[in-house]
Amino acid sequence: MLKRILEKVPALMILAVCACLASAVAAMLLGILRTIKLFMLLRGALQTGSLAIAVLVEIADIYLIAATLIIVGLSLCELFVTELHLPAWLVIKSFDQLKSKLFNLIALVAGVSFLKLLLDSAETALDTLYYGVACAAVIAALGVFARLSGDHPDSG
Repeated sequence: MLKRILEKVPALMILAVCACLASAVAAMLLGILRTIKLFMLLRGALQTGSLAIAVLVEIADIYLIAATLIIVGLSLCELFVTELHLPAWLVIKSFDQLKSKLFNLIALVAGVSFLKLLLDSAETALDTLYYGVACAAVIAALGVFARLSGDHPDSG
């Protein structure tokens, strides 16, 4: 009896898959709203270029997060629920590969967030430095963890 119950547990991953895909849709809608807001901002008055660039970077960041949520959702489905017919570049064969893709996204989002902060220029130089060091620390920690756990592409 316990064996039959435990064999059904992977089906619970359907909830995680649905949540990831719903979150991706929400992120895409947020990106679309930010894009509309950008057009309204640019139409209303000529703004400095850095403000528009900061908004564009934010929009790109939102879409990167949405794309990653789709990759995570599809990968969880592929790993735990059923085989999907996906392009080869999207096929994740192990949990470690999925973790590695997620690490890459976190590093990318940290970098983009730092770039947005630089373009916003509302922070003091010291606050910007602290934020940059924090981003670099997170990226370095993810790199070390990936290297030690064998997720790094160079490790074979």
